[in-house]
Amino acid sequence: MILKVDWMMLDNYGRTGLGEVGLLCQPNPCKKTYFLVFAILWYAILYFHGDIDHFGEEEWKPCITGIHTFTTAFLFSVETQHTTGYGFYELTEQCGSGVFLFCAQSIVGVILEGVMVGLVLIKTMRAKKRRETIMFSKNAVIGMRDGALCFMFRVADMRKAHLVEAHVRAQLIRKRKTKEGEIIPEAKEEIEVGGEGEKDNRVLIFWPTTILHEIDEESPLKNISEGDLQEGNDDLLEIIVVLEGIVESTGCTVQARSSYLPSEILWAHQFQNLKFGKTQDGKRTVDFSTFHETQLLSIDV
Repeated sequence: MILKVDWMMLDNYGRTGLGEVGLLCQPNPCKKTYFLVFAILWYAILYFHGDIDHFGEEEWKPCITGIHTFTTAFLFSVETQHTTGYGFYELTEQCGSGVFLFCAQSIVGVILEGVMVGLVLIKTMRAKKRRETIMFSKNAVIGMRDGALCFMFRVADMRKAHLVEAHVRAQLIRKRKTKEGEIIPEAKEEIEVGGEGEKDNRVLIFWPTTILHEIDEESPLKNISEGDLQEGNDDLLEIIVVLEGIVESTGCTVQARSSYLPSEILWAHQFQNLKFGKTQDGKRTVDFSTFHETQLLSIDV
């Protein structure tokens, strides 16, 4: 499959049945349209009631005092929604249609405010859906990389808008015996990992990245062997990997997790290369068909 456009945020709206509202009713344009529509209705009531033609006449009893232009009708529309009492403009009992429109605008305004608040909450609270677009390789591998023995796995962000300040961590979970003789069944040890070309655990995942841990004398994996990575040894250890980053559009933190048992770690393997391409407009594409594929190394490990 080719990495193109991800519609996750639109899907979040669509799952609530509010897709069209979410796209069209962004705070400023939607509210301006709402005020404008009711301003037109208020002005129409005043026009047909005769308030525009008789404005300023002392004996005339208007539907709304102080309104004689469309601008003042617009201001009255805003004031109706955002205040509990009127100032210079005031609705009178001279026309029933005005009272009805006042009630209608108040109800519609409350509904609109509720919808907009709900959309904001949906967008922030459904950040967990974002982690479903983070993909880890099905298997990890142990193989040679630049002359060093390394533990490696792949990670990719399937969205077009990538995570900000992404960083990765890994922990080894296994049974450990302390110097005092205490047995800790699920002791945790931090594994230092980083992306290719990265100096620390922060990674840029503009495209699929291989995360590496060099197995040296200081590594918790220094004593691991090919015999340990058998299907019957899944109780021996587990390596938990975590990718964490910030969603650019909401500022919410997202954490995606995966883990590898001994039977899921391939000895003397390496990941197959991915195919990169470009569209006609110069955008880069990635073929994910070999993302999980590995191959046996031709050299001894």
